Amino acid sequence: MHQDLAIGNYIFQRVDNFKYLGTMVNEMNNRSVEVNARLTMTNRAYYGLQKHMKSRIISRNTKTLLYTTLIRSVLTYGAETWVQSKQDEFEQVFLSVKSSGEFMTQ
Repeated sequence: MHQDLAIGNYIFQRVDNFKYLGTMVNEMNNRSVEVNARLTMTNRAYYGLQKHMKSRIISRNTKTLLYTTLIRSVLTYGAETWVQSKQDEFEQVFLSVKSSGEFMTQ
């Protein structure tokens, strides 16, 4: 059981994780939970706009603007604070190889 933290007259309950400014924070600083939540939110944003993205009436420039402002921004919110682990690097290389069919060195 976690102990509460007392500072002066204030008592703070200790929790395993919490949402701060829209970003999940946990005691182990594990970002995989946050990344998975961002992917889920991005999928919701995309599927919410899918009718518009498939429309032939809307121009490609407008679709690009919709993607940039409403979909990509959801995915990348807070990404500048994410720390990449060795496992994340391995998965990124693996997914690059799997999608392109060839291994690229940097």
